[in-house]
Amino acid sequence: EYVMSNFFKDVSKLNPVKNLIIFYRKIYSVFRNGLTKGPYAIFMEHAKLENFGRPIGLIRPAETRFAGFFLALHRMLRLKTALQQTVLSQPFQDANVTDKEWIIHAISHPEMWFKVYHLLKALFPMLQLLRVADSKEPGMDKAYFYIRHADKALMKSEELKNKKTFNMNESLLFQDNKVANYSS
Repeated sequence: EYVMSNFFKDVSKLNPVKNLIIFYRKIYSVFRNGLTKGPYAIFMEHAKLENFGRPIGLIRPAETRFAGFFLALHRMLRLKTALQQTVLSQPFQDANVTDKEWIIHAISHPEMWFKVYHLLKALFPMLQLLRVADSKEPGMDKAYFYIRHADKALMKSEELKNKKTFNMNESLLFQDNKVANYSS
């Protein structure tokens, strides 16, 4: 677990990943659980429609849990359609939301979802390995299997990183001072 903790801590320090974490914090601050009116209520209505009547919201990542933000990004990706429908809905358009135009643009922007998807695709074997490490059962064979898959996924993500479309630091979404200076 210690090695996994350090791995996810180091990955979180990379600027492109740090930008996605900042982005998630901003989205979570608008659509977080506990609000009965406004954006959260609108979002939950759309989330119910996407999840067969079950209200599934975004996850509040624990700062102490080393993979918390990656699990939260995974949930956000799962709720992509609900988030997009929410920001395009008339009730959201009429709501009083801080930085509403930026949020609408960011959630509607395919590049952001591309980045989240490929980050998670590269890290998913490591998240599975973390699950094996957290369990109390012997799992060396599973650990070896997931490490091999992690190597392959990281190699593929390295190829994607070299493509112009994957350069997160040049993205318009992350050049905006509102995101770069955002802190929760």
